[in-house]
Amino acid sequence: MTGRRFGGAWALSLVLLVIPWSCGGSAFSSGQADSGANDGSLADGSVPDVGAHEAAPAQMDAGDAETGADVQAEGAVGGVVYVSPNGADANTGLSQLSPKRTITSALAEARTLPGLPEVHVCAGVYSETKLSISADVVLEGAYDCATWTRTASYGFPTFDGTNTTTIQNAAVTEQTATLIVSGAVTSSTIVEGFLIAGGTSPSLNVFGIHIASGASPLVKNDVVVGGSGAGGTTATGSVGILVDGTSAPEITACAIDGGSGSGAEGSLGVDLNTTGAVNLHDATVSGGSGTLATQSNNFVTIGVRVRASLPTSTPLLRLVIAGSGSNGANGRTVGLYVDGTGVSAGIAVCDISGGTSSVQSFGVYVTASGGTVALIDNRSDVDAEALQIGRAHV
Repeated sequence: MTGRRFGGAWALSLVLLVIPWSCGGSAFSSGQADSGANDGSLADGSVPDVGAHEAAPAQMDAGDAETGADVQAEGAVGGVVYVSPNGADANTGLSQLSPKRTITSALAEARTLPGLPEVHVCAGVYSETKLSISADVVLEGAYDCATWTRTASYGFPTFDGTNTTTIQNAAVTEQTATLIVSGAVTSSTIVEGFLIAGGTSPSLNVFGIHIASGASPLVKNDVVVGGSGAGGTTATGSVGILVDGTSAPEITACAIDGGSGSGAEGSLGVDLNTTGAVNLHDATVSGGSGTLATQSNNFVTIGVRVRASLPTSTPLLRLVIAGSGSNGANGRTVGLYVDGTGVSAGIAVCDISGGTSSVQSFGVYVTASGGTVALIDNRSDVDAEALQIGRAHV
């Protein structure tokens, strides 16, 4: 193995390519690597602090506020199912005046509707049991329960908290992920406008969202927190979003936090273990505030882990990644962890850091052998400080 020094980081020949490239614009300024996501405490249904990322590229605009008239017109044709904390699952949910109480019941009703149905959920806390999406649907939160409108700034990057719509896992022993999206779900499916919180368990590892079995939904304008689980000595305690199998979702304009779990690794923001064309871009990701179940040299918190090759057409793009939450972690932390034989990935990041650690932190850590990892960025703060290839094995 040979290497050469490049902008304060090691560029490993044949395996690691460091290519000057501009992320474009000033969406994420220097010093914003800490996503500021919360520690997973959501008892009051409040929106976690997602940091001071004031500006955002145009493609991340949450959109204009919707009018009640527009929403009612949609409902009039029977294409929308409404959900409210004041509703009842005995209702059809097809009118704003007779909403459902749970999202699970609303999704079941939506499957009986023609075309691409929508489920509109107004502000409140929803404790759901085995919440899953297995057919195309548009699932939207952040609506006002009186007017059925949304503010213009309900989503990324501000998440104004005006109509916070929180989804919690009411039965971790029945399903470890608060929301599972799987099967024949295409890019027509949208999940947006929610605070999705992973569950709490003393014996099970937990997830905010699990995208599986080839599903390819669009997840946007959501705050996702991994929760507080227990992975023992073999699994990560809590994960914000897990993507596995051949799934190929688009995840954008989200604030994702690994939570506060305990395990072989404590907490992890986004875990990519898919051979599908996953597209993660324009978002903030934090590893959270997890702890190790036993003393080891493992990473205690991880921002993004890549365990299968990413297509060259969809590199990780315009992300703010921090290895730990704003309070730091008691152990080794890493922002981006590329792990696995033959794993290849392109990463074009504007801001990446290892987070705050009491032991050691890395911006990027590569253990993959036989693959090509292209790190594409021209920011001096990343090149000189945050971007470190620690003990890269090739």
